[in-house]
Amino acid sequence: MQTVGTVAELWRYPVKSMQGERVKRLAVGPGGADGDRMLAVVDPAAGKVLSAKRWADLLMASARTEGDDVVLTLPSGAEHAASDPAVHDALSEWLELAVRLVHPRLSYSRVV
Repeated sequence: MQTVGTVAELWRYPVKSMQGERVKRLAVGPGGADGDRMLAVVDPAAGKVLSAKRWADLLMASARTEGDDVVLTLPSGAEHAASDPAVHDALSEWLELAVRLVHPRLSYSRVV
């Protein structure tokens, strides 16, 4: 068997279109990397998942896992746990759009 490359770093992105986190280990299965893109910012009024292709500001925030939770860091430096119901208001205020943080496969399939 011939070596064709080596892995220099492993990264996962807990929230779609936000910056992610470097990890030492990463389980990969049929559904992809464990913990990758498990949450997304959605516009419930439009029924759409926001994407950095149209909402570039999403790239200014980051997300990391802490235990069983995901912590978002907004450009202001404010941190919000995904499990905190106030996260929706914080994201909405920052993006100036009424949004929610949800699992993207629950009920929103269209990307905007």
